[in-house]
Amino acid sequence: MPVPNRGGSIAIQCEFKRIQQLRELGVSTPNVLAVSEKGILLQDIGIQHQSQIQQLDQALARRKEHAEKAFA
Repeated sequence: MPVPNRGGSIAIQCEFKRIQQLRELGVSTPNVLAVSEKGILLQDIGIQHQSQIQQLDQALARRKEHAEKAFA
């Protein structure tokens, strides 16, 4: 179900509160660098997860190589 968007500073404050609530629930959220009535400045969440993604890619590549050698 879509979330109503009231626009303006009300919508910005609503979004900021949602980010805080999600973080409190343990959901990975971008860091809020600044907030004002005109906007929210967020850190790129990709930066937070880049090393984890690279580790996963490397682990999957090793697993694939191992499986291919086992059936060669």
